[in-house]
Amino acid sequence: MEDPRTGWAFVPNRTMVLPPGGAQRRARYAIDAHGDRAPSQDWVEDPQAPTILITGESTAVGHGLEWPDTFAAQLSQKLHVQVINVAEGGYGSDQAHLRAVDAMPRFAHLVAVVTIVLPVQLHRNIQDDRSRLVVRDGALVVESKSRSPFRLRQVFVDEIPYLSETELQRSLRLTRSILDATAAAARERGAFPLFVVPTIGPPRPLDGHPEAFVVHSLLDDLPHVVVDIDAAHLIPYDGHPDRFGAGQIADAIIASLQNRQNPLR
Repeated sequence: MEDPRTGWAFVPNRTMVLPPGGAQRRARYAIDAHGDRAPSQDWVEDPQAPTILITGESTAVGHGLEWPDTFAAQLSQKLHVQVINVAEGGYGSDQAHLRAVDAMPRFAHLVAVVTIVLPVQLHRNIQDDRSRLVVRDGALVVESKSRSPFRLRQVFVDEIPYLSETELQRSLRLTRSILDATAAAARERGAFPLFVVPTIGPPRPLDGHPEAFVVHSLLDDLPHVVVDIDAAHLIPYDGHPDRFGAGQIADAIIASLQNRQNPLR
């Protein structure tokens, strides 16, 4: 549904099968009263339970996976903590940030805020066909969507994923400001901010990754982990992680949390 703050969001208290048609793998999505993907539409969160908050885009949602197969569900099962998934398909970093900061006050014992970060979001973060976060006078503020009536402008600004060098540098600066704000908001709640970058390919040193430039530009001094997912563990004809790939993401998050002192305080 349309959402004035993030552009779009799941309809609360609803169960649906997505995508509704076509050749893509279909999965049942249950959406709870807060508009979050959950085990069932009637599932009720515990505000007092130790909680890990997941935000991001379709990979974070668990696109194409039944709920138990998502990395959020696997993380909850392995750590025996409540995991809340506020992610939504197609989100940029700003939308993921807004969903996370809106949800944080609901929980008294927030353990971690986990954000999926992908290079494709660099384009999404400067699209102006929706309200979005921009930097004004050193601060992040919400700017209304463009009211331009010209379809050709929409095609070149919002639909073509190519970024010029100038646009790339602008998006990197904006995205870094957003990720810094997400980390700061998590720390203010006593939670550990963790940024997860899923990549496709065999395990290799970061500097051997095609995403190395983006990771260094955005995350060098923020807590982060790069998760290499073999192409054999992608959903066929889709590109999102399958159950095993999602499990790799869950395990990487667990390892990052366990490297900290008493992460499940």
